[in-house]
Amino acid sequence: MNTIMSNLTKYEDYGIIIGECGVLPTSAGALKPDWQQWYTNFIGNCDVYGYVPVNWNTGDFIHKADGSWIDDEFKQFFIDHSFNSLKDKSIDDQKKDAQAAMDDVLANAPETFDTGEELTGDGEAKAWIMWDSQDWQLVHSVGDTYNADNDTLGITYEEPTITGEGEYTVSIDFTGTDGGYSTSTAFSAIGISNGETLFPGYIIDIKSFKINGEEYELTADPYTCSDDGLCTRVNIYNEWVGDDKVPGLFEEEGARAAVEDISNCKPIIVDQAADVLQKIETLEITFDYKAGALGVSDYDGVDPKDYGTIGGGGSSENIAWLMWDSQDWQIVHAVGDEYNADNDTLGLKLTEPDVTGEGTYTVGIDFTGTDAGYSQSTAFAAIGIKDAETKYPGYIIEIQSIKINGEEYEMTGEPYTCSDDENCTRVNIYNEWVTKAITEIENARNSSGDLTNCTAVPIDRADELWQKIETIEITFNYTPGAQGISPNDANSKN
Repeated sequence: MNTIMSNLTKYEDYGIIIGECGVLPTSAGALKPDWQQWYTNFIGNCDVYGYVPVNWNTGDFIHKADGSWIDDEFKQFFIDHSFNSLKDKSIDDQKKDAQAAMDDVLANAPETFDTGEELTGDGEAKAWIMWDSQDWQLVHSVGDTYNADNDTLGITYEEPTITGEGEYTVSIDFTGTDGGYSTSTAFSAIGISNGETLFPGYIIDIKSFKINGEEYELTADPYTCSDDGLCTRVNIYNEWVGDDKVPGLFEEEGARAAVEDISNCKPIIVDQAADVLQKIETLEITFDYKAGALGVSDYDGVDPKDYGTIGGGGSSENIAWLMWDSQDWQIVHAVGDEYNADNDTLGLKLTEPDVTGEGTYTVGIDFTGTDAGYSQSTAFAAIGIKDAETKYPGYIIEIQSIKINGEEYEMTGEPYTCSDDENCTRVNIYNEWVTKAITEIENARNSSGDLTNCTAVPIDRADELWQKIETIEITFNYTPGAQGISPNDANSKN
């Protein structure tokens, strides 16, 4: 949540209203556990960044019949955060109090709210069923990073640790939820965290698929794959992967199967409309996990850092990377001041060095492995260096070269170094959301000391060279002793 909320600050010249938010009560009308921690953190973010939250209410929190509140403590929480309660407090004090409350919630938060759940570290492979019900009312840990907090209350499950070849069973039980069952599925898959690194080339070979204790016959052959080069996956119902894409997954992206004939391998292996799927109380899947997969490409055994969206991975203390949105919004990589490649477009190959001090560095993105094979110009682009404002205060990023498809590109304007959050050091390549004068940006700096000609858009995205970007490579010098830095920055906590 905190990352998403801080990323919205790039729209600093716009008023931001969060139109629907809240922790909805259970069907029995009771507040869910830890509701106050969620609201404290969420509304704290809104106070810190100046957003306006609107709590979603359809008679759940304030009863329409008589205007009564669901709970006196809940009512008091919102009174304490109302305009009338805060109007005599300065904006700065409101922000400080909100940040202190958020820090307190985070400091006292457990690693996971599921106290019976083992956490998944870099050296462990956990198997689980990702799940969205067809009516989107039930969810369990959807995505390539296991997250038991992304759950509907009442779901229970069996999720073994994978130790190598063998037979394993994963299951999910919906009987403890408000409805007591799941209405079919909108998305589902088996995932194995860290499977691609710990067991490269292994396959998940489904042997038994039981719904409500009864064996269900799959409608197609499953295949094993990975979206991110880390989590091993078998799609159960994934309509976002077309059948026509499957052969390409085997040829180029490391998909593999237990069958030699892959013509019947599909990303949807159940009939979403089948009667037995309309009221799923329990789902139990048993599979063999084995090496020597048929159909595996040359990807088998390749270091995941050389493939997909892994290149720096964000684990380095001061990783440098190229934030990217294509102009048609079809391609994205790690946009925001906190490095996060989880929402990346599949198939990107990255050059992302660890910055260790003064020197020359190169960042880059190769789009040829994506579906389109290129990026259509850019809607937003910037160089970021993670946590560099604290470790290298006042340093500047001075671009020496921009190469598109191997050809040198001459910038149309002068870039500058800055930071949105006082942690990540940034140079905007294309950022039309910066509307104030560069000289008014508190921590803006460059090598010359003259910011008057600097711009947040130092490239012409309409240039012919930018219309079909297969590769982009930017080399920069990273140097201390920045000129043009404001007194506020020089005397800051950094």
